[in-house]
Amino acid sequence: MFRLKTLGGVALERDGMPLEGRASQRRRLALLAYLAAQGDRPANRETLVALLWPERDEEHGRHSLSQILYALRSDLAPEAVLSGIDELRLNPRLIGSDLAEFTAAIAQRDWSSAATLYRGPFLEGFLLDDAPELERWASAERTRIADAYGRALEALATEQAQAGRLAVAADWWRKRSALDPLDARVACCLMQALVAAGDRSGAIRHAAVHAALLEAELEAGPDPAVAGLAARLRAEAVPIPERRPADASGLGAARRAEDQVSAARPAGSRETPRFWRLPAALLAAVALFLAIGSFALVRGSADRPAADHRVVLLGRIEGPDTALALAVREVLQLELGTGPELRLLPGSAEREGRRLMGLKEDSVLPAHLLQDLAQRQGAHAVVTGSAMPLGAGTQLTIRVYDPKDGELLLAVAERPRRSEEVIEAVARLGRTVRSRLAALPSDSSIRPLPMVATVSLPALRNYALARQAAARGHRSEAVMLGEAALVEDSLFPLAHYLVGDLLWFLDQERHSEAHLTRAYELAGRAPLRERLVVQARYEQLVRDRPDSALAFWRLLRAAYPDEALAHEGMAWTLRALGKHREAAAAADSALKVDPGAVSPNANNRLYALLAVGDTAAALAATLAMRERAPVQAVEAAFVTALVRGDGEAALRWADSIPIEARAYRQHIALLALGRIDDAATGLAAVRRERHTAQSYPRALLLQATAIAATSSRERHEAARRLTREALTWLEVADLSPPAIGRLAERIACVAAWTGDPEMIQRTRRLLETRDAGRDLRSYAIASATLNGALAFARGGYARAAELLGQSLQESFFSRSAATLALLQADALSAVGDTAAARRRYQEIVRYQIPDGDFETWPVPARLAAERLSP
Repeated sequence: MFRLKTLGGVALERDGMPLEGRASQRRRLALLAYLAAQGDRPANRETLVALLWPERDEEHGRHSLSQILYALRSDLAPEAVLSGIDELRLNPRLIGSDLAEFTAAIAQRDWSSAATLYRGPFLEGFLLDDAPELERWASAERTRIADAYGRALEALATEQAQAGRLAVAADWWRKRSALDPLDARVACCLMQALVAAGDRSGAIRHAAVHAALLEAELEAGPDPAVAGLAARLRAEAVPIPERRPADASGLGAARRAEDQVSAARPAGSRETPRFWRLPAALLAAVALFLAIGSFALVRGSADRPAADHRVVLLGRIEGPDTALALAVREVLQLELGTGPELRLLPGSAEREGRRLMGLKEDSVLPAHLLQDLAQRQGAHAVVTGSAMPLGAGTQLTIRVYDPKDGELLLAVAERPRRSEEVIEAVARLGRTVRSRLAALPSDSSIRPLPMVATVSLPALRNYALARQAAARGHRSEAVMLGEAALVEDSLFPLAHYLVGDLLWFLDQERHSEAHLTRAYELAGRAPLRERLVVQARYEQLVRDRPDSALAFWRLLRAAYPDEALAHEGMAWTLRALGKHREAAAAADSALKVDPGAVSPNANNRLYALLAVGDTAAALAATLAMRERAPVQAVEAAFVTALVRGDGEAALRWADSIPIEARAYRQHIALLALGRIDDAATGLAAVRRERHTAQSYPRALLLQATAIAATSSRERHEAARRLTREALTWLEVADLSPPAIGRLAERIACVAAWTGDPEMIQRTRRLLETRDAGRDLRSYAIASATLNGALAFARGGYARAAELLGQSLQESFFSRSAATLALLQADALSAVGDTAAARRRYQEIVRYQIPDGDFETWPVPARLAAERLSP
């Protein structure tokens, strides 16, 4: 039984395995996809000719269609495609399709099966350059099928809501929103589902995301329906007291404040005893003081220089009279915020900090939680106080604490005798606190901690240190700090995310997937910003779907333009998709947003530029990072010299590289110079190094490539030995799918040159075992390469050239495109297509084929140059 996959890509399988041969060619897949979309309806031959060969006349078009049908029936089965006088349709008993199953599930209202079957857009990434009508048809079908998928998601959400599973219903609406993020109706439905599930703040945040997306994608303002719903949710979250006419004395404003406090008191509770009543004159003075001072507060906060700020968190003013305590706090806040010496944390920052700590916005914080909140926000001091009746007057006390250890830094007090003197006394106390705080030594090391959700301050500190270590390129240290954060808070989503992300680069794939999966499971309770970060990296590293990850990174960037991880994540993802120019731009944006994150972003920018051979821009990037990251600058100079074809300079730079990576770099430079025997002698030193887990097998395969693509039988046997060692290493390695895929491709190329089909089949079994039926993208692309290599090894050079050309149309992270292109060019040469082979050799030599693994390029480039020589 054959099965055609059309949702989320295109592939033809037999018994779950990708099919080789002519049936897998793109135009033949297009024909099968069209027939699958027709279902029971037969397709007209004339229509098929117009779709697939629009540039040909009817006679030649029909001849081409007949050839495809002959090939399909030969490769699949004689009755695979049923034909009438002028009509065609698939034989469903021989060829099934995910589209047919999806359509049947929709018709039967089996929404769960439909949602499972829909793995992505119809014919995603599939294109025939000379068939525009086919693309228009596919686009219409893509929309129709996506609409059906959207109906399935909405039906599932409705079913779950009716069953009382409100959080699950909200998840289905999230999937529906991801399908069409600009749809205002869907946005409103998601917001209502979030409210029903108890996540009112999440609903309000989604309105902000929707508005940001409209602005970014359509340059349009917020949708009225979404903005209106968000406004109602905000209003319901904070009850607004009844409005009363204001009087000239300001008493009306004070009464409204008092009413708001009363409204918040539980029904039936007793009013707090008042030792004395606040007279109207005092209330009027407070209102006038605040009205006059508010302009100065706003203006002062905007104009003062950030470098001289001492950040202050203003806590609660205690006292039996709530109205008086509120008035004292307002006046104190105004006084502390008018000068340039201090910067008060805004209420929005405090509310956000509370939310990330899992605290209610209006809860009274004990001292230790107030200190935690201040440390998260990078505050230098916490200010609290009290306003207590004492006889006929009031005892006012203001205290200032160090948030790091709770030490009392200063305390000031006054005792106004009359209520009319309270406001001026508070103002004097505020000025005293401001001047005395300004005179204290400033601690420039205090910085805000990352604004991420965790209940544990020690966990957050370790997470912040892990982020800093990762930014410096110290990944092992960062992992230890991230794991220390998880010891403090095992439910910390972004700590799991960070550890999983780092372990991916440290070639510990199983542990990486475990942490990223845990982050994904926990992210539902995290803020939207963190959910998008986790979802994006999970899609790329666990599900191996960089295209899907890119959509989430773009959502994150649109909603939070200042989020450095959005730009950094886009750079990683775009590199995986082979969009290197865009990746360099994203990495540059990440550096501008977060200049401290040198290691990931400067390297991403450099490597993306080198992948397209832009050595001038890469050299400029090298010079720019010399002072901030001298070690990376040396390595950047090394790889820039490699891509420029200057092997001698690369070898000199390799001598300056840190000892743990020196032998590996020297080996590459020696092979670039054609010094194969010297490079072979250095393999033992590479093996002893602790640069990365992949350094040694990469060196083995580069050495094998350098000697395999020759006609020497003795050299071929040496190449086989090296390749067998690399494959044996790979079979037990704990690597990611892209790493397995790119090494498997290079093993297959060497095996093709040396005529070793058994090695290629052994490599295929490795890919199948690692994939375990998940249909991961990197393994699928690598399998296509192995098909071409196997054809080459068996002498099917024309088929090999065709399959390798198809495989090179795709990309995954750090793939060695030049090695594959060299094998393809050799296949073209073997069938006598000298002109096409020379063009391919020239493209390799001139670096006209973008190469994600540019370190290997010098070897195929040297070999291609030798083949061009007379």
